[in-house]
Amino acid sequence: MVALLTEHDCNLLGAWRRYRKMSLTEFGKLMGMNEAELVQLEKTSNSNSTALEKAAGILNFDADQLNN
Repeated sequence: MVALLTEHDCNLLGAWRRYRKMSLTEFGKLMGMNEAELVQLEKTSNSNSTALEKAAGILNFDADQLNN
């Protein structure tokens, strides 16, 4: 996970998406967001909690992990 964080300059959400080998396009369809919105979501540390809960369900991880 640390390698993904540093290699892609993203937050834990972005690292989880990459770990699950999901493209922005695929993830965007599931999230109901466009790629620009997802890039912003993966770069910011104070993201929308509703979006994070949804993303956690899609990527199969505990959303509480993003708060640590």
